[in-house]
Amino acid sequence: MSDMNKNLPDREVEESKNIFNKYLYKAMSFLGLTSGIGLVAIGGYWFIYSLLQYIFTEPESAMQQIVTESYFSQAQMGVVIVALGVLIMAVKKINLK
Repeated sequence: MSDMNKNLPDREVEESKNIFNKYLYKAMSFLGLTSGIGLVAIGGYWFIYSLLQYIFTEPESAMQQIVTESYFSQAQMGVVIVALGVLIMAVKKINLK
């Protein structure tokens, strides 16, 4: 196995025959998105930022009210991303045992 693929699991090496997939998987691994930790961090940040925007934004018109309500939807999406990260971490823990 080459040095470029030594950190990748065998499944990813076999599935990614082109160079784009190999480097994309390495980048996602570096950011922590394949282990779930990165997703928890991104989702937590997204949740906190959107919730603060929802709380502290004061709409002055109907259009601004719609945008303000979308911040709450974005905060809910942050919670879903955190849950996905936790699910990935739990599945990886099961596979390691």
